[in-house]
Amino acid sequence: MISSHEQLSEHNLILTEKLKAAVSILRHYRNIHKQFRSLVDSLLRECERGIREANETNRDQAPDEKVKTIIALVDIELGKNYPKKIIDLLESVRNELTRLKIEHPVFSVPKEKLTRDEIQFCKIDRICFRGDDRDPDTIFKEGFKPYAKGNDVILSPFESESDNIIALSSRFTAATFFPLNPCKTRSFVYVAKVRYGFDVHQHGYKAFAEKGIDEKSANLLFVDEIVTDEIPPEDILAAAFIIRMPYKSSADLPEYMKMEQSQRSVDDEAFIEFYTKCGSYMIVYYRMNPYCTLVPEEKKRVEAFLRNEIDFDKKSKNALHVPMPTSGYSRNNLFSRTVSNVRNDNYREQEKPSCEKHLN
Repeated sequence: MISSHEQLSEHNLILTEKLKAAVSILRHYRNIHKQFRSLVDSLLRECERGIREANETNRDQAPDEKVKTIIALVDIELGKNYPKKIIDLLESVRNELTRLKIEHPVFSVPKEKLTRDEIQFCKIDRICFRGDDRDPDTIFKEGFKPYAKGNDVILSPFESESDNIIALSSRFTAATFFPLNPCKTRSFVYVAKVRYGFDVHQHGYKAFAEKGIDEKSANLLFVDEIVTDEIPPEDILAAAFIIRMPYKSSADLPEYMKMEQSQRSVDDEAFIEFYTKCGSYMIVYYRMNPYCTLVPEEKKRVEAFLRNEIDFDKKSKNALHVPMPTSGYSRNNLFSRTVSNVRNDNYREQEKPSCEKHLN
């Protein structure tokens, strides 16, 4: 048995961290929810067994299947009629087990600008979102391919050359920011399975790990961008039609948009022009892709997610705000030179429930 984390492969170490986080939650609630102790104990045993397997398995045989089995068990229990407190507990465990951490071994201290030749794609295998105003009748049949064949991919930390690559976000709300054209008030947010790609968001963190990060350089951090070469039509699950519109009144304007003109940069001016016309959005309807070949369970999760988004919009009776360019900087609290490389999958705007975690 391996006794030290330093001897574990990076992949097994990530699995161990996820399982230990789940174990911590289960142990904490074991004596609180005594009526459901048998359920908690059974999941606890599975997680502890997974930790042992991760420590005993050699570097080339990480026990991914064990984690997938535990997630499947949690999903089965989530479908049962438990009290809300137990559902919340199960969701917390599932969240820890599906928390995304992508490692790219190519760069130790990455360059800020990268070409396609300098990038090595890794396995992503998760649901992502893309803002695109093209009609689903076309995208569902043709998929996503780059507009151009240039070699530049990463223009700067957190920013890709979107003409040469297919850019997506891990967050639905961030995808509503695109296309970044204030004249395009009617658009779609596509839901797709990304199998392999490059984590632009994490690359940005690493690029600034040495010199630190400030609010200006974090302008596109909130996008949580992932890029890939193309997405075939069979991996596109759905399209949500959205209408982007101005804020209802000046009282709704974020502080970012109230800054004096003398304090604005060229980027600020462009962003403010966009938000003046497209600062909020509403989901009108969604369409599932009839050509999608992903498993039915994945399709059901995506459809449930989109229904939940529309229901929330209707209940709120207010258009939701497109994230501001500074929102990523604020939520990550990046005021020091110590930078985390772990994506925060749970983040959504404070007024919205966290439900994207159920998609992956």
